[in-house]
Amino acid sequence: MLQLGWYAIQTRPKRELVVRNSLISKGYEVFLPTFTSARGVARMLFPGYLFCHVAGEASERIVTSPGVKCLVHFGDTYLPVEDGEIENLRLIMSSDMLVYPSRYVPFGCRVRIKSGPLAGAVGLIKQGGERLIVSVTLLQRSIEIELAPDTDLVVTEQHNSPVKDLKERMALALCRETESPKVSLCR
Repeated sequence: MLQLGWYAIQTRPKRELVVRNSLISKGYEVFLPTFTSARGVARMLFPGYLFCHVAGEASERIVTSPGVKCLVHFGDTYLPVEDGEIENLRLIMSSDMLVYPSRYVPFGCRVRIKSGPLAGAVGLIKQGGERLIVSVTLLQRSIEIELAPDTDLVVTEQHNSPVKDLKERMALALCRETESPKVSLCR
């Protein structure tokens, strides 16, 4: 049984839109972040993944939807994505700012934006301070946003080494499937 929250769903290759439409038709709240490439083409920010707000026995109805590979899990446990991470992504996607996929950054100078279209967003500052990195820890994926030079930031914490909470350790294990045969994104 799933607890109430946002879950990452892994899709079959290039089936994100099919899965999104299927889940919406079943009454689920679905979030599929996209960006516009340099060539003006809409692309998925996290290819092969989308997010669905679910609870209870919903996993059966989700995994049987066309194009779904699985709900992201660690062993036999389905892991929700942090609500704050989804809120950050939704805020950024609604801002119409330029967004790009980025290399996952597990630690650094965490900041909160105080004003402007991204007010309230929390992320890491990339070296130089002109880009904000926002991550989905469970997927080990990040996005980056170009900040205006006059963006007002507040430093909330400094991590000089990776955070050692349980979800980050599980996500790191998911990233190292070849090193840990007990862990996989899908069965």
